[in-house]
Amino acid sequence: MPGVFVVVAVDAQAETLRLRDEGGRTGIVHVNADMFDLESLKPGDEVEVDFLVPGHGSTRLEAGGLWKVQR
Repeated sequence: MPGVFVVVAVDAQAETLRLRDEGGRTGIVHVNADMFDLESLKPGDEVEVDFLVPGHGSTRLEAGGLWKVQR
């Protein structure tokens, strides 16, 4: 299920976002640069993320879809 998260940090070079959920937990999410322009995001922005199911033995969080929430 997609969820809404707050952007804490953006690393466009590494193609990652640090996101915070409503409970205050944070995590690094890998985003394919062809899917979304990470340089258009800044800390405090809200994004909706649909995660990919990790492959066997993988603990890496990857976005399958990413949308900026417009408020």
